[in-house]
Amino acid sequence: LEFRRVLFRSYTNIIKSARSANYKSIITPSLGTGEYGFVHEIIARPITQHLKYLSVDYDIIITLVLYSEELNTLYIQ
Repeated sequence: LEFRRVLFRSYTNIIKSARSANYKSIITPSLGTGEYGFVHEIIARPITQHLKYLSVDYDIIITLVLYSEELNTLYIQ
């Protein structure tokens, strides 16, 4: 659970930094799903919900980069 908080905080910090630099949109990969071992099937929904919240709260367009159509489908659901 602590790792999940760190992951969410990482996304929040990225978005805060982007907005403070006056970015209106940002592209980011799915953080934590490589070396840190978060499983896409478990983390997809919480991450997309968090990114939707950040998008509205910080008035920024966030595009999540995924490496396959199968993963893209997981994050869209």
